[in-house]
Amino acid sequence: MISDAQFVAAFSVIISTTFMLVIWWWMAGFRDDNLRDQLFTVRDEMFLYALDRGIVDTPAHENLRRLMNSLIRYAHRVSLGRLILLDLSRRVFKINPTLPKTYVDWVEAVAALPVDEAERMRDYHAQAMFLIMKHMVSGSPLLWAACVVVAFHVVVIKSTRVFIDAVVRSVSRRFPSVDLFEADALRTM
Repeated sequence: MISDAQFVAAFSVIISTTFMLVIWWWMAGFRDDNLRDQLFTVRDEMFLYALDRGIVDTPAHENLRRLMNSLIRYAHRVSLGRLILLDLSRRVFKINPTLPKTYVDWVEAVAALPVDEAERMRDYHAQAMFLIMKHMVSGSPLLWAACVVVAFHVVVIKSTRVFIDAVVRSVSRRFPSVDLFEADALRTM
């Protein structure tokens, strides 16, 4: 039999977990809408740039606009879980997907643009992909935990290694050169 305190603790955990799941579910819609708003902003900036440069009717602009429209339309489907499932199914069923024709046409059209315009169009594409990645990372508690582990590794392990390397460099400047060992070893041959 469980005590009253254990029952209250277990009930509190259940209620808290349920509450967190409800908040998570509510926030998912907000996160999707926020991603769409950010993608709209990038697409609008790209349109204004293309309008200023007179490249609105080029395949480079049209295909990137089509790509961004599809990302906006399917923002609610963007998740780390879906990406992992797509990758696993590709590996399990040995599917080698081809790049979509729109993307291939866009790459070719961007290559035909002057260098500064091509770089700017690639930058708009990179901004959209960054927003997608940020959406996946911010929506995955699994990746949050991974970020904590990576941060711990970077802060503790790497900084310790840097500290040790600095100490070794400092000490090695004050000690006689290791070349003496090498010279002594060569004399014995």
